Amino acid sequence: MGCTVSALKDKGRTPFLIVNIDGSAKQSVLFYGHMDKQPFGDGWRTSPTDPVIEGGKLYGRGSSDDCYALYSAVLAVKACQAQGLPHPRVVITIEASEEGGDTDDLVYYMRTYKDSHIGQVDAIVCLDTSAFVQETLVVSSSLRGGFPFNLRVAVADENMHSGYSGIVPDPYLVALSLLQRVCNFETHEVISEFEVEIPSHRLAECH
Repeated sequence: MGCTVSALKDKGRTPFLIVNIDGSAKQSVLFYGHMDKQPFGDGWRTSPTDPVIEGGKLYGRGSSDDCYALYSAVLAVKACQAQGLPHPRVVITIEASEEGGDTDDLVYYMRTYKDSHIGQVDAIVCLDTSAFVQETLVVSSSLRGGFPFNLRVAVADENMHSGYSGIVPDPYLVALSLLQRVCNFETHEVISEFEVEIPSHRLAECH
């Protein structure tokens, strides 16, 4: 199968890698991952790219980051090809900053090269999760859910002198009181309305 590798490094941006692998099926799948090591900079005892032996122990700080994503995606395709199985067109996108980090490089590259290098995809697989055992392939069907919202508490139309303390309620305490209606700060449990029943087929996958 044909394979093209585009190693991108636009001005002022971190590097970005896009790999396109032709498929024998009509669908297209995008794999996402990142290739950065643990951060460089001052304050770290060792370099993220140089192994260090101290006290008879080997320290490889950068080895614990998610550099496996590219290899996992390529091996998945090679496994299909080795067994003569059809596979979709595969687009592997690998960024050089941790999930975008403090920049918008990931969004920039995806938008800039969407038409020329990525194209339309039918499914996205994020190769960035935890595995608790090495003997078994681990797949996360979903990550923790999020519920973003804006909370604004106002108790007065104008600023008031601190001498009025006790007359006007503290907006911070009001906000905490409202949030505790949703989440118990001591047990970290949320109200039942935010919980869902785990599907039976997901429970079966745990066995």
